[in-house]
Amino acid sequence: KMLIRGVGSAGRAESTLVRDFFTDSSGTALTTHTPNLDSLGLGWTAGLGAFDIEANRAELSSGVASVNNVLIDSGSSVYTVTADIFTGTKAYVGLTVRAASSNTNIECFLGAGEDQIFINRNDAGTRTTLNSTAFTVDTNTLYAMSVRVTTATVSVSVGGTTMLDSTNFQSNQTQAGLFTWDAGASGSYFDNFVITR
Repeated sequence: KMLIRGVGSAGRAESTLVRDFFTDSSGTALTTHTPNLDSLGLGWTAGLGAFDIEANRAELSSGVASVNNVLIDSGSSVYTVTADIFTGTKAYVGLTVRAASSNTNIECFLGAGEDQIFINRNDAGTRTTLNSTAFTVDTNTLYAMSVRVTTATVSVSVGGTTMLDSTNFQSNQTQAGLFTWDAGASGSYFDNFVITR
């Protein structure tokens, strides 16, 4: 496995709102798992599909034919969410931010089949690509992905390098989470999930 990672943003004081290393018994549903740090104490909430823990990592255990996600509330409308994302063999995986629900949010993800990074707006199931950029996305590779949301923008970084941004949507929503596109995200997993303010 190869990890593509960068350094965090300098010069900005951060406080950690959520931290989850997904340390738990294999087979534990993510919605019953307790994160390492959860400032609101609400835990993970079910979205679309089902995620559980395997080998101290989060992965999709059963999914639907389109979007799968699971959410956690940061309690802040301005935040940065980071995670290590392993692409597996069919990689459309990433992070959800600004989530009002499992079907109204912003999806930021790596697309191996198209070698692009996407920012999609999901408005009650109607999807619009807000921005995308060419980026070689290798299967079976571990990427460090970060999404910064402010009241005005969404910015996606991979390996510490800002790749693309977009104007915001749902600017007061505080939930974020894990995302896969279709149930065929075989072998994909998530680790070291952190939300900072």
